[in-house]
Amino acid sequence: MARVRECPRCGAGVGPNDLQCWRCGEMINAQPPRPVPRGGRGHSRGQGCRSHQEAEGDRRAAQPH
Repeated sequence: MARVRECPRCGAGVGPNDLQCWRCGEMINAQPPRPVPRGGRGHSRGQGCRSHQEAEGDRRAAQPH
């Protein structure tokens, strides 16, 4: 059975998948989104993956001059 949560502002019951209160409009999960990690800590490029610059260079080389 699904758990029913309460709105922290007005106390109205909200469903488990609701993000916003139906009565007062308060955001239920007020946690800010986590930032996307930048730099070399993300996914490593596997074999066959190319960067955008490499793909652009190939596209420009294939165009007739």
